[in-house]
Amino acid sequence: MNMTISNYIVIVTISSVLSALLAIYGYLIKSSFAGMRAYIWTSICSAIYTFGFAFELASDSLAEIRFWIGIEYLGLPFISPATLVLILYFTGMDRFVTRKMLIWLFTIPFITLLLVVTNEWHHMFYRSIFLRPNESVIVADIVFGEWYIINGSFTFGCLVVSAYLLLRQWTHAKMIYRKQLLMMAAGIFIPMTASFMYLLDLTPHGMDIVPPLMFITSILNIWAILTSNILKAAPIARERIFESMRDGVIVLDMNGRIADYNRSASQMIASLRPTAIGTDFKDIWLLHTGQAADFIHYDEEFKHHEREVRWIQQHTSLPSFYLVRSSPVHSRKGELIGRTIVLMDITEKAILQEKLKQMATIDGLTGIYNRAYFLEQARLLLHQAMLNQQPFSLILFDIDHFKSINDRFGHDIGDLALCHVVAVCQEQLSDSDLFGRYGGEEFIICLPAAAPNEAGEIAEKLRRALAGSPLQTQAGSVPLSASFGAAGITIAEHAELDEMIREADKALYQSKNMGRNAVHIFSK
Repeated sequence: MNMTISNYIVIVTISSVLSALLAIYGYLIKSSFAGMRAYIWTSICSAIYTFGFAFELASDSLAEIRFWIGIEYLGLPFISPATLVLILYFTGMDRFVTRKMLIWLFTIPFITLLLVVTNEWHHMFYRSIFLRPNESVIVADIVFGEWYIINGSFTFGCLVVSAYLLLRQWTHAKMIYRKQLLMMAAGIFIPMTASFMYLLDLTPHGMDIVPPLMFITSILNIWAILTSNILKAAPIARERIFESMRDGVIVLDMNGRIADYNRSASQMIASLRPTAIGTDFKDIWLLHTGQAADFIHYDEEFKHHEREVRWIQQHTSLPSFYLVRSSPVHSRKGELIGRTIVLMDITEKAILQEKLKQMATIDGLTGIYNRAYFLEQARLLLHQAMLNQQPFSLILFDIDHFKSINDRFGHDIGDLALCHVVAVCQEQLSDSDLFGRYGGEEFIICLPAAAPNEAGEIAEKLRRALAGSPLQTQAGSVPLSASFGAAGITIAEHAELDEMIREADKALYQSKNMGRNAVHIFSK
């Protein structure tokens, strides 16, 4: 037997064994890769094809060659469509892998197998097969039939589509995923190139060199399994999941530099662009939010850090709220190799919580504290004043003749009057004063660190401001006034808030009984 043929047989046999082992390995491992079944069938078909080709090369007669060609075609026609299915899964386009599509895709390969087995009756695949004359080795030549051209076109079409899908993925795949793309592309372009060389009669002894070169694709498969666990979960499929996540994800290396990010993260942080890869995350975070990224702690590698942050989105000028979670990333050996930053948009939740908080604390009409929240805060301030031995005072007041305003002008004007009174009073009060609506047209003010006589002076200032600020409406000017009552404690005195409110209320009724638009201070 010619040495070249012997070498071919050895290489093709090894290729067949490797393909079989890859199929067995794919069957035995537990994998989340949805395209595993397509990978197994591709390996099985490749093993059958190369196994049959090895025996074809070792044949001593035309009859044996014909027999082993029939064995080859148990696998050969199915390799290209199975590869296409594998690529669809690999690139995350498995939505196209339907039962109807699979039936259509494998119809031509099954017809090809049937026509090869029955070729002697119709010669639609091979018009003739004969031994090449004047050769030192036994080599069969063939004359192509009509279906050979159809099957070849279909096979080439499957490979072209597969190559196109990989090239399209390459244009936007991140660098860390391109190793897997190269391996898959090699498994397509090597057989395509070898086929062209065979058709152009550029191969040794005019033999098909696709099976020997499949040895290389098998080695590439093994390399990809060992270096990137491609069969455990296809990286490109992982990338599509990564990119489709609603939460923003940023991957950092041990030096705090950005190693990767998904589309959602770039939508949340405008400065996250391809040029940001390799830059310090803390710089980008500070630039975008104006806050220090002090939630990243590499010295506490097993701890997770979580906090809420707020920033103004530049394109909307509206506040956004995010829950930021920082988590460690470990290698298979348990070594800390970086961190992930997950940004969860909680803007709707935060706004809802803020609205609920306002409903629980703020009077819906006037925008000041409601009665329940005012009393809660006032008790805390009173307790603090007594602990610090400071004075503490309250002012209670209501709008004079408010019912007549509603009756004369309507409730809409009455509501405007309430808001007007609040606005006028807020201009006179300090930020440390607590202002609330006690009920109806009645209001209450807490004055920390103010003695009763100081509360009386503030009440008088408010009275004059209100009397001098009538409400201007389309129906005309509406004069306003209010009656005030003040009460409080001096240094080292003790009292209950409810008691002080009752005292202020008594002083308020004194003002009303004296003709309204007046101020009285409760005296014991």
